[in-house]
Amino acid sequence: MNKLDVLNLISPQMKAVLEVEDSLAGDANDTSVGFEQMRANYIEGRKFWVAGGPEMVAKLDSEIDGPNGAIPVRFYYPTEESYKGRTDGTTKTPTIVYVHGGGWVLGNLETHDRICRVLAEKSEAIVVAVDYRLSPEAKFPSAVLYYGCYGLTDSASRRLLGGAWDGLTEEDWKFYIGNYAEDPVAILNEPYCNLFLNDLSRDMPACYIAAAEYDPLKDDSATLAAICEQYGTPCKYEVFEGTIHAFLHYTRVLDDANDALEHGASFFREVCGMGLRGIN
Repeated sequence: MNKLDVLNLISPQMKAVLEVEDSLAGDANDTSVGFEQMRANYIEGRKFWVAGGPEMVAKLDSEIDGPNGAIPVRFYYPTEESYKGRTDGTTKTPTIVYVHGGGWVLGNLETHDRICRVLAEKSEAIVVAVDYRLSPEAKFPSAVLYYGCYGLTDSASRRLLGGAWDGLTEEDWKFYIGNYAEDPVAILNEPYCNLFLNDLSRDMPACYIAAAEYDPLKDDSATLAAICEQYGTPCKYEVFEGTIHAFLHYTRVLDDANDALEHGASFFREVCGMGLRGIN
């Protein structure tokens, strides 16, 4: 009730994305089918979106030890220099650790493979994707992720936005948080779930924050950016007009997705002192 008419407000390219999404098998946003079927639909639907894109010098799957067993990871090496450092143990190439989205419930190394390759290619950094344990099998605090949901429980963007097109209605939120948390109310008072309960005046990394104009979580991003600015944390905040939640998936069709990854990669290179891409 009282939601914006998002489908008539999004950009032509975003509308084209949703038309493709409608033609793909299954509906990964339909929480009524249960998490197992959602996962199958999500994996199947993402096959189209991860096809093509940059080729890596090397892409290697491995595991790292975790407190509850091995955690699969995938290394992306975009340049000869970055891969040579692995083989001879002298790497000086900065590394991005990529933690995929999916509402704590969906996704794996394959569903976000193209995003990682694009990010690696544009940053010339090594990207390490983490195939963390999903909920409900791993509940909080076994699974600790902030995603783009940083702690706001009521905001203008939450009230005005969200629908079947992005799987972020009020009922969808109850589904995701219910799978993630033993107690969906108590978890909101946990600093490892609610970022804004922490002292963000110190120990914060530089932040590139990309928000979608019609994402119900947009105000979480704006709040984090304002806090960074208040405390002098290096930060760049951009709102990509006409887009919806999870728009980064759609680099095959959506210019804004490529721009967001390009801008994030440029910000990373600047923070790391890497200079212009292709010039060391």
